[in-house]
Amino acid sequence: MGSDGSKFDVSDRLTADRLNRKTVLVETGANIAGVAATPGMLAFCTSSGSGFSTGVLYRRNAANSAWEQIIDEASIQTLTNKIVFGPEAGEESTTPVTDNGQTTVRNDIRHYAFFTLPTTYKFYKITGIEWKNGVTVAGNVQCGVDLVDANPPTIANVINVALGAATAQSGTSSVQRVSMVRSDMIRGGTILGAWFLPDNGVGAFRRQSGLANQNQEKSFTYTITPAIQDATAWATNTDHYYIKVYYRGYN
Repeated sequence: MGSDGSKFDVSDRLTADRLNRKTVLVETGANIAGVAATPGMLAFCTSSGSGFSTGVLYRRNAANSAWEQIIDEASIQTLTNKIVFGPEAGEESTTPVTDNGQTTVRNDIRHYAFFTLPTTYKFYKITGIEWKNGVTVAGNVQCGVDLVDANPPTIANVINVALGAATAQSGTSSVQRVSMVRSDMIRGGTILGAWFLPDNGVGAFRRQSGLANQNQEKSFTYTITPAIQDATAWATNTDHYYIKVYYRGYN
């Protein structure tokens, strides 16, 4: 097409006035190479050829002597993700208790470990929940993370913000991590309680005894689809179980 069309013609002779109306040439590499270019002109390549690559935006340099690559489609997507979601931080984790014993855990009590997310990033997502098995393993284990009011909590209400997939307990006297976790975006500085609950009363779990007698557990019927909110009363315990939580930060 000529100068009044919707795109440049390869035979166009470009002027500053006309570039005010047509600032991006969308063409194949061969056609971009054939255009009588002017400084500052932009060209997006739709098909590789003549030294131009598909999906790349080029700018004519000030000396009008060469085309310079500005950005490609993959970089645009990466940049868009950073703008929308923010850069993903490296994985961090909580510090669990130093276990000095084990207990066969009932299938109707959730054992908790409380922690506060850092404030380095505005938001965090839970990426893993880990417990430590004893000498006997059996059945499946459900795990998750709840919002609590304090550490230790003082009110019964908790709200679930992360849930791990029910997982077969395996590996005696060793840590076991669940990385298949559905997590909300959680504001930095939030106080949380991570928990686990087996579906049987046979498997053993490692814990540290002789710690503060505080709200540490809740009566709860095992289910792989727990309610988002729970108001069961807390029970105290001086045994605190080994629970480690992994998370990543986002701005």
